[in-house]
Amino acid sequence: MESQEFDLMAFSDDNTLPSDSAVVKWCTLMNEGGLKAGFDLRLTSETIRIAMEEAGFKEITVLDL
Repeated sequence: MESQEFDLMAFSDDNTLPSDSAVVKWCTLMNEGGLKAGFDLRLTSETIRIAMEEAGFKEITVLDL
C-alpha cells in the first residue's frame, strides 16, 4: 500500500521563501485554526506510520522526500 500525505506549510528547497511571506502567514494561520478546531493539518510521516501500525500493518517503510 502507498500513502502520500501533505504538510500544510509552505517552504522552498533553497530557502528563498521569506518566513514573513503572505503564503507562510496563511499556512501558519490555517494550522493554528485547525489545532483550535481539534485537528492537525500538518501530517507527518511519523503520524502516518503510527496510524498504520495501529491499524495492523507490518513492515512499514517510510520514505521522506
